[in-house]
Amino acid sequence: MNEIEAWVAATKIPEQATFRRVVHIVLHAIASHHDLRPQMVMKGGILAAVLYHTGRFTRDIDFSSPKHYREFQEGQESFVRNLGDAIAIAAEELSYGLACRIQRSELRPGVEGNFQTLHIRVGYAAKSNVGAMKRLAARVSAQIVDIDYSFNELVGDISTIDLGGHEPLEAYGQLTLMAEKFRALLQQADVPGGRARGSNRGQDIFDIHTLLVRYPLSIHQQDHMLQLLIEKSASRNLEVSRDLIRRPEIRERCRDRYEALQDEIEGDLPPFDQSFDTVAAFYEQLPWPKHRQ
Repeated sequence: MNEIEAWVAATKIPEQATFRRVVHIVLHAIASHHDLRPQMVMKGGILAAVLYHTGRFTRDIDFSSPKHYREFQEGQESFVRNLGDAIAIAAEELSYGLACRIQRSELRPGVEGNFQTLHIRVGYAAKSNVGAMKRLAARVSAQIVDIDYSFNELVGDISTIDLGGHEPLEAYGQLTLMAEKFRALLQQADVPGGRARGSNRGQDIFDIHTLLVRYPLSIHQQDHMLQLLIEKSASRNLEVSRDLIRRPEIRERCRDRYEALQDEIEGDLPPFDQSFDTVAAFYEQLPWPKHRQ
C-alpha cells in the first residue's frame, strides 16, 4: 500500500473516505500525465496530512510552480483541458465508482501582478447516483474538490509522494512546507508586506506545531528553513525578524480559526495558547542573523 492509499484507507468517516478517493484520483491523474507532472509541485494541508499525518481535514489540493504566470499564460487552456482529460481517465483506472469533471477554472487576482493562482473546481459524483451525475455533467455539482495552483513560488527542498505504478509526484519537503506556512502566518502582521485582510492562519499554527512535535529539525535543517523563510518573505516584500511573531495581531488573528479546527481534525485539538507558544518559541530560537534580531 503506497502513501496515498494508506491515507485514503485511514479514515472511517464515509464522507471523508469519498473525498480522499477523489484526491487520490486527482493526484493519480497528475502523476500519470507526462506534461502535468513536471509542472506541478504539491504543497499545503493535504500534503501535510498525507506525508506527515497531521490528521487535519481540508478541502483544497494546493500546488505551486516556480514559473511566473506570464510563462504559463499561453498554455493555460491546454493545461486545463489536459488536466480534465487526465482526471476522467484516472477515475476509471482507480475503480472507486466515482466520476469526476472540472466544473470551472478562474485565475485570481488576474493577469497583472506577480503571484497569481489558478483556481480549478472539480466536481464528483457516485456513478450510481443518477441525479448527482446529471448535476456533474451540467457543471453544477454540489460535491467538489478545489485545486489551487500558484505561480512564482520559491521551492526549496523537494519530497515525493509514491502513487504506485507511475513516476512519483513532486511535493514540498518539510523545510519548504514549514517556511511557506511561517510566511503566511507572519503576513498577518500590520507591517509593510503584511496582508491584514487576508485569511486567518490558525490552521498553520496547528500544522507547524504537529510537524515540530513529530518531526523535529536538526540545527542544520533549522538554518536551511530560516533561509527559505527569509527568501519567501522577501519575494512578498515582507521583512521578517525574530520578534515579528510576537506581534499581538498575529496571535489574535490565528485564535478563532484555530479553535474552529476541532471539527476538522482527528483526535483532540491541543489548546491554542500551548500550540502558538511552542511555534513562537521555535521561531525565536532559530539562528537569526544579527540585523534581524
